[in-house]
Amino acid sequence: MEQERQYFSDKEIAADPEFRGLFSASTLQKHRVRGTGPKYIQFGAKCLYTREWTRDWIEAKVVTSTSEAA
Repeated sequence: MEQERQYFSDKEIAADPEFRGLFSASTLQKHRVRGTGPKYIQFGAKCLYTREWTRDWIEAKVVTSTSEAA
């Protein structure tokens, strides 16, 4: 039984069918530098994301009015 991968590079998570078109790998990189992106694990120069952390980040951006958007 093959286990599903849990960790993905910025390019892989941006190309994932669930997230495709919402953001690019370079957008994730910019958010990572600013500290405003999804949680990630860093091993040397490699940053890895999970689908769950990425979903949580997207859900945290939900607003109900324009006065909430920042």
